[in-house]
Amino acid sequence: MGARGVPPGQKFGGRAKGSLNKSTIDLKAAIAAACGEDWDPVVAMAKIAKFGVIPTLNPDPEAGGYVDTPVNDKIRQTCLKEVSEYIHCKRRAVEVSGVDGDPIEMITLNDNKAEETLLAMRVALEAE
Repeated sequence: MGARGVPPGQKFGGRAKGSLNKSTIDLKAAIAAACGEDWDPVVAMAKIAKFGVIPTLNPDPEAGGYVDTPVNDKIRQTCLKEVSEYIHCKRRAVEVSGVDGDPIEMITLNDNKAEETLLAMRVALEAE
C-alpha cells in the first residue's frame, strides 16, 4: 500500500509565508495613526543620535506643534549602536593562526633587534 499524507517539504493551507498576523497589522496601524504613515523608527533614532534631541508634543496645547527635548549622551550612544546595525554588519571574532594552523610564533625584540628584523622583512618583501 502507498504512503498517506503530504509529501515532505510540501505545505497546504494556512497563512502564506511572510504575511502579517492581525496583531502586527493592528500595531502598525496604531503607530501610523500616532506618528504618520511615513514615520520610520530607524530614521528617528538616527536623528536623536545626530542632534541629541527628541521631538515631543508641546505641553502647551495652545501653542501646538513639537518642542525639542534634549537627551543625555547615554541615550545618544544607544541610538547610534542600534542604527549602526542597519548600516554595518556585525563583526565576528576571527581566530588567527600560523602556517598550516600552527600557533603564531611570538618573539620579543629589543630596539636594535627590532630594527634589524624590520629591515630584513622589508628586503624580503621587495625581493618578491
